[in-house]
Amino acid sequence: MQSLKHIYWVLVVWTVCSTSAWAANDKTFFWQVQSEQTTIYLYGSIHLATPDIYPLRESIESTFQEVDNLVVEIDIGALDPAATQQWMMAHAMYPPGESIRNHINEATWKKLEQYAQKNEIPLSMLQRQKPGLLVTSLATIQMMKMGLQPEMGLDQHFLQQARGNKPILELETFEEQMNALLSMSDGNLVIEQSLSQMTMIETYMEQLLSAWREGDDERLNKLMVVDTLEEYPEFKPVIDQLFTLRNQRMAEKILGYLQTDQTYFVVVGAGHLVGEDSVVELLKTAGFAAKRL
Repeated sequence: MQSLKHIYWVLVVWTVCSTSAWAANDKTFFWQVQSEQTTIYLYGSIHLATPDIYPLRESIESTFQEVDNLVVEIDIGALDPAATQQWMMAHAMYPPGESIRNHINEATWKKLEQYAQKNEIPLSMLQRQKPGLLVTSLATIQMMKMGLQPEMGLDQHFLQQARGNKPILELETFEEQMNALLSMSDGNLVIEQSLSQMTMIETYMEQLLSAWREGDDERLNKLMVVDTLEEYPEFKPVIDQLFTLRNQRMAEKILGYLQTDQTYFVVVGAGHLVGEDSVVELLKTAGFAAKRL
């Protein structure tokens, strides 16, 4: 199950159950970081959700209203669709006449065909996607069937409120995020392991949600990273690309914000805020206290 944990967590990030009982009472992942000049708030996001997670805790919403700037990983709504599509065709897709079938063995290809047929997924529309993107597409389709919606994610919730009202800043570029995703170059391993465990995704996501809701850093990091590396150490380069290096870039940007006289509400995937290489720990190492709210 561990490789599935890794693949689905790092690619699709977060999902939630369709329940509203916990929304206003969740502990979540919410920190305050202060410098002599300013205050920054870090909020661990879930990127796919249902309407039932709202309303959020009142203190989170009120803090967002008071700050000067919203900071997200990337602002998808600000991307140029034509330029984005051109980049994807050049970097995330195999050239015409080539497909994922050319990069995996026949047994794995058969499993992929069978999975697509069983789940009524048009594989012909996806087979030119490189491994990381293909697995993301399959996982996203699965989650949307579960009723999860990207537009209901917490980053989108705050982006909608900020647009036209607050400056929106980005910690990364689209290219940086996609290059991290495309670092999953061993297509046979990625696809074989994810397909073999696909039926367990709902159980695993419930475990992730529970850890997020309870604000359990250790459990969340264990589910996301520790268990995966213990069973599949060959995934370490991917973990480094998707978490460690990205966390370093994010922390560098945030350290710059701490030198200004503006306030910031930073929304990133909760996975970037847990573990010894997290954004929170990097800010602490740089000399800034992070207070859990």
